[in-house]
Amino acid sequence: MSAFYYYLNYEARPLAKLDFNSVHGIGRVNPRLSFIFGCMTLNPDISAQLLSLQLDVMSGNELLATGSLKAAGRALNLLGDTIQVETVLLPNTIAFLEETARDNDLSIGLQFHGQLRVSGDLSGVVQPNAAAEGQILPVASSNGTLNIPHSDWLKNILEPIRMGRYMSLTLRFPTTGPDPRWDAALAHLTAAEAHYRDGQDEAVLQRCYNAFESLAGAPKGIFDTVTDATKQSYLDGLLLKTKEYMHAGRHVGNTETGVFNVSHRDSKFALGITKMWLVYISRLLND
Repeated sequence: MSAFYYYLNYEARPLAKLDFNSVHGIGRVNPRLSFIFGCMTLNPDISAQLLSLQLDVMSGNELLATGSLKAAGRALNLLGDTIQVETVLLPNTIAFLEETARDNDLSIGLQFHGQLRVSGDLSGVVQPNAAAEGQILPVASSNGTLNIPHSDWLKNILEPIRMGRYMSLTLRFPTTGPDPRWDAALAHLTAAEAHYRDGQDEAVLQRCYNAFESLAGAPKGIFDTVTDATKQSYLDGLLLKTKEYMHAGRHVGNTETGVFNVSHRDSKFALGITKMWLVYISRLLND
């Protein structure tokens, strides 16, 4: 998970810094996200006490969760301290994040606002003659994006709160030697992955369909070299239904629309099953 930091600003003047450390899922009856940050002041002439801090977890215009500082009143220093902020994690929030995920990351926006009690040399921070020992100032951060790798999302967040069990599947695409049609199929698969990352779900089905059409023997003779007639018949029928699904959902250009509306979960399913088909076909016909 990539490092990220946030500044707590008073009227656009940064007074403290939050360094993202980690996020974990905790609790089974009342699941929560637990965020850990390093927190420090930025000015050696100012001492600060973090009286309150609220975290808003966002996705676009959606407010997914809010949470607050676990131990208010922490004194901050230049060397930094560790703070914990918790937010409730609802099942519909989990479903929304997984539905809108792009590539292998889940992206959330974090925004903070709270209060600091500050003392010391406050010149340049507050208006002249407004400063006093122990003055309480409102602070807030700009909205920043935190990317959570999908593997961390499963291992560190969903599994600890018992939101299902997860298995990983590794697919190895064998080397088949010079084969323009196989190379074309893989190129369509690569394009489908790019469309999936960009959220172009109909285009994912289009490219997956094209990957099958690029294979040697397509459209009806891909399994002609399979000697077991019964197996060949089942494979032909199964692949035909897979292609019909892709064809029904794909949108061609700006005029031809699919039979059904394609969601992000549909394109994820199409991409996954296409990868498994291509690996299986390559090994079946070349091993």
